Amino acid sequence: MIPSTLRKFCCLGLLLAVLALPAVSVLPGLSTAADQGASSNADPWEWAERDKWQRPEEVMNDLHLRAGSQVADVGCGDGYFTYHLAERVGPQGRVYAEDIRPDLIRGLWHQALNKWLVQVHPVLGEEDNPRLPRQRLDAVLLVHSYHEMRPHGALVKSFYRALRRGGLLGIIEFGAPESQPRDESYKRHRIPSSTVRGEITTQGFEFVKRQADFVVPGSTREQYFLLFQKPEE
Repeated sequence: MIPSTLRKFCCLGLLLAVLALPAVSVLPGLSTAADQGASSNADPWEWAERDKWQRPEEVMNDLHLRAGSQVADVGCGDGYFTYHLAERVGPQGRVYAEDIRPDLIRGLWHQALNKWLVQVHPVLGEEDNPRLPRQRLDAVLLVHSYHEMRPHGALVKSFYRALRRGGLLGIIEFGAPESQPRDESYKRHRIPSSTVRGEITTQGFEFVKRQADFVVPGSTREQYFLLFQKPEE
């Protein structure tokens, strides 16, 4: 086990490195207007209320996460799922909280340090590279971020490389008519489930199942949850 003093120095060094990142207002890519609208400060997106319908415990169960697991929260935004994941995997696990916005990554570093969440490892990704470790992750989770990805093929390949054999990929998105063109997904911040399923399985993943949909209170928009697996062999 890492001594507490050494751990503090390591965290401090990482924070200083993150603070040196260039500041930007908004970058295109994984963090979207829809994600920003899902702020923890707005009802029904306030975290305690969101837990009731987003069902994070069930999501993590479906991803087979437990103490010591390694998982990536891609397009993590303000960290709603990051902190749930951190609690589940514990200090012996690892949560790679990835986003392409430096301001969000700085915020996550500050929060992780304040809460002594040594298992949280914020990652400043690129539009075509989330910078995840290879063949190490038990699961990758994307919540309201896949529809924004371009080039999506390159990113899905990176998730495949990051997962160990048998690892799981979970995607939660707002549904859209099956006839909606892919380019419309970037503007409408929603995507047909068949489009996601086709793009993911094309890159070698196996479709596992579609879980029960999530419905935001006061809204007619439904979210679906698709689960994929990297083949065991």
